[in-house]
Amino acid sequence: MWTRIKNIVSRCLSVVAALCVLGLLVIYMGVTTLLATGVVNDLRFDTYVTYDTGFALVLLVFLLGWIPAWVIRSYSNRH
Repeated sequence: MWTRIKNIVSRCLSVVAALCVLGLLVIYMGVTTLLATGVVNDLRFDTYVTYDTGFALVLLVFLLGWIPAWVIRSYSNRH
């Protein structure tokens, strides 16, 4: 009986962990989308490029380039 309860708790913890990862992925994609929208709008319209646009562009390159590469590299090293 205790093994069944242990299996149920383990499965519930796995589901909670998967939901947390999914939530973080949605937040990551939302932030990236907002930054990309702001950068494209600032560069497309004939406005002055300010420090905010430059910071957003650097952050966008970081979010779209280095973080996915780091995740893929760390995942491929494990398997």
